Amino acid sequence: MNGALLITLAWVFDVFLGPGMGSASSMLTRLFPLHFPTLVLTGPASGHAGPLGDLGWSIVWAAGLSALAVVRMIATTQPAPSPKPLRSALERPSQLPVAPLSRATGSRPPSKGDGARSSAGHHRKAALSRGRVLGRPAAMLRAGMREYRRNRVLWVLLVAVPALFIGMAIAVTVNIPGPISLVEGSRHFTAYISERRIHAATMVPVTSAFLAGITGLFVVTGSAGGDRRLVLAGFRPRDVLAGRLGVIGAATVLTTAVAVAVSGVWYPPRQWVVFAGANVLIALTYALIGVLVGPLVGRLGGLYLILLLAFIDVGLGQSVMFPSGPPSWGAFLPARGAARVMLDGAFTDQFDQVGYLLLGLAWLAAFIAGTTAVFRRRIGAARLTIRPALDDSVSRQGARNGI
Repeated sequence: MNGALLITLAWVFDVFLGPGMGSASSMLTRLFPLHFPTLVLTGPASGHAGPLGDLGWSIVWAAGLSALAVVRMIATTQPAPSPKPLRSALERPSQLPVAPLSRATGSRPPSKGDGARSSAGHHRKAALSRGRVLGRPAAMLRAGMREYRRNRVLWVLLVAVPALFIGMAIAVTVNIPGPISLVEGSRHFTAYISERRIHAATMVPVTSAFLAGITGLFVVTGSAGGDRRLVLAGFRPRDVLAGRLGVIGAATVLTTAVAVAVSGVWYPPRQWVVFAGANVLIALTYALIGVLVGPLVGRLGGLYLILLLAFIDVGLGQSVMFPSGPPSWGAFLPARGAARVMLDGAFTDQFDQVGYLLLGLAWLAAFIAGTTAVFRRRIGAARLTIRPALDDSVSRQGARNGI
């Protein structure tokens, strides 16, 4: 799964920042494998290919990667070396440590203080039980964060990918004015802003939506079995769901904060709170979409489905870099409301998109309701299928013992 994710990210960097969608003269994109093949397909000569030419460098890339793949396949398919013979401890019984026999203890008669100690112990157990019930969501959150922290690939996703992707997207974008439709108070107008600055703002929701969706997908598919066991052990489904959503929310806020910070270093938004809040709204929406699609298509299928949805919705359906603005069909997609709020916070001094904010919150509320229903149904199905098996096992054991 991590390999598929890394390949997907490499492809995204190569295609979306390469000469097909960015600048063909950027020094950064010349190191990508598809740089020269894209120039061969699109027609214009690069002018920096040297004696080999664009076609020659394309062949070199293809041959070099093919040779590396063959070497790697040979290395991974070699038979494993035979293990060295080990002298078993069973062959050397004289060297085994002998534990001293402990003195057998018999039963003692009950003392006078046993009743008081039993009552105090009962109260302590009841208090601990109440504490466990009240602290179960917090315990779920701590355990989920520890488990998530162990996967280094996901932390690279959350921190390094937004910084690299947004920074490189800004660097390869041409710095020329472009039109964008804005609203200031009751005035609708078209402003001409540097395309590099527009790209710096619009790449934040694309990156945040994709990574947040992957976060929701990874958490829900990686914890399905554990969630069922926790519910069977006595945890309430809402406690388990609250813990999982807490982990997803923390990771989503982290990756969105990194993306907003990188974009703001280059071009600070006019309204920081509105801009950051709109991006968090988009990211949380797609995190819940990841939670929903995970049980339906699995982890690998969900990875590519999230990439497709984020690109079609946020990357195309809400893009202001088209000559006529965002397409009309984008109004039926989840990111329309929050995307308009994000543009308002990035390029205007006054917040004027209350209706679009309510639209984005409505989409988020709908996905929260859907996530809750799907989670409860999955946990309920697990309880109905596993609990009778446990009851039958207990009944058979009791019959064997004569109970």
